[in-house]
Amino acid sequence: MVVRRRSNAMCKIFKITAKFVIVAFLMTILCTAVWQNFVTDVLYNCTDPAWLDFLSPGNWVHFHNGEPVAFVPVITGGSMSDPDTIKEGWSVARLWHLWDGFVIVSAGISVFLARIRWIPERVIKELIGYRATRPDLSPEPSAEEVTSFASRPTPRMGGGSSPSA
Repeated sequence: MVVRRRSNAMCKIFKITAKFVIVAFLMTILCTAVWQNFVTDVLYNCTDPAWLDFLSPGNWVHFHNGEPVAFVPVITGGSMSDPDTIKEGWSVARLWHLWDGFVIVSAGISVFLARIRWIPERVIKELIGYRATRPDLSPEPSAEEVTSFASRPTPRMGGGSSPSA
């Protein structure tokens, strides 16, 4: 009985961990897409950008003569000799806070979705075709069922003719 409990606990931990990793991966893809479309070249512009800015935090704006130059509109497509820009009212620290917010929300959603059941138990029952998926919920067979199963004749192996019904 103790082994079964440990086995169920390990199985549950594995399922939660696997779901967390899947959701965290998907959230990283989503956050990267949102960052590229709504933050890069909107709140800041780097003249020598990385490919996926969300995945390289802190490398968003490079300093020119000690400070990034702030403009109201963010100008895209500048040459490498032009300074990087940050939209007026924003700073590198505020970009870090925004990135931290993305990561915290992503982790929270990943934890939440890892802890809930993804497939309802009734669907699992229908797919698998038996009463319960967990051994501790399935009823023990009655003595009558055990006896009737044990008294069934074993099928013959080989080329003999099978009895007709």
